[in-house]
Amino acid sequence: MIATIKISNKFIESIILEDFLNNRKIFEFLYELYKDEYVYLVGDKEHLIKLVKKHKTYLKKSGCVKRAKFIAALRNKVQWINTNIPIDLNLISNKEKNQNKFFFNFKQINRLSKKILKQISNIKDEAFRITLKRGQTYETTIRSQDVKKMQNKLLKIIFVVDEVIIYDKYIGTNLVFFHPKFKEIRRNNFLNDYGLTLNFLNQKIFKDSPTKPKCKIYTINKQDKLFFENPEKNYVTFKECAEEYINNAKGINCKLFLKKYRFKEKISEDFWKEAHDRSLVFKRDDHYIAYLNLDVGLDFIKKISHTLNKYTFTPGKKINYENLIEGDLTNIIKMDNDLELEVA
Repeated sequence: MIATIKISNKFIESIILEDFLNNRKIFEFLYELYKDEYVYLVGDKEHLIKLVKKHKTYLKKSGCVKRAKFIAALRNKVQWINTNIPIDLNLISNKEKNQNKFFFNFKQINRLSKKILKQISNIKDEAFRITLKRGQTYETTIRSQDVKKMQNKLLKIIFVVDEVIIYDKYIGTNLVFFHPKFKEIRRNNFLNDYGLTLNFLNQKIFKDSPTKPKCKIYTINKQDKLFFENPEKNYVTFKECAEEYINNAKGINCKLFLKKYRFKEKISEDFWKEAHDRSLVFKRDDHYIAYLNLDVGLDFIKKISHTLNKYTFTPGKKINYENLIEGDLTNIIKMDNDLELEVA
């Protein structure tokens, strides 16, 4: 995932006007932040630009060449934002009040640079989990520390991307079920959990993003073989349930793609077994930003949890996404749709 580092205006001023960059540890620390594409600097970039212009003559001095080059590079870092995003760490000047353990000034950076960088690395790589106890209610779940941590993690990434791709191949399966006694398709009780989860993501995370990201949800329409014995009748119920599900995303740009699956069709059977089960992929301008593997599924907000459930979100490495996940996801997207729905 990403780490957000807020830098104060006085910290920016200290970089430009004071001699801290001649300190090897501080320079190497800041250089690591600059080159890391998963570290987002949160601060007033315009303030930096104005200071550089104001002190242009000073920075051209022979003793300031290294500092001027680094400041120019820092100014051009792509991962720089100025918005009300959840913050992981704060960098401040020595003159500012050090409020808590997540605030670091130049003295502390000089003393603890490796430790701070390790802390940033852990923030990016840390898996997180939502645990639902037997009998746990919706109200208890949404107030839990697990959910608050998940919100904080997802809010950070949702502030910097313009597209979210959700793939959970089991959504389609869990919208409806074939009742063996009455021999008909009926609404699945699992639909409620999937709907509550999408509604929660929509209301508590997606809607808060200033980038207004598009959300695309992909799943596979794997049904009991009896479903296809009377598809004209069964698709009516199926479409109603699918529409109910996607309408939980009302207010955002969200589409649901139900991919074609046919019983005893070799391509369908093979792909169902081979494709990765669940992923959340985050993009900006169609470029990869981050992804999460999700275990167990996109139904972690429940009216009531009847059993113990553990939902784990694991950040993936870019190389693994490019070598493994991206190919599967591309194949999923290329599959024929049984249904394509957007919010009514």
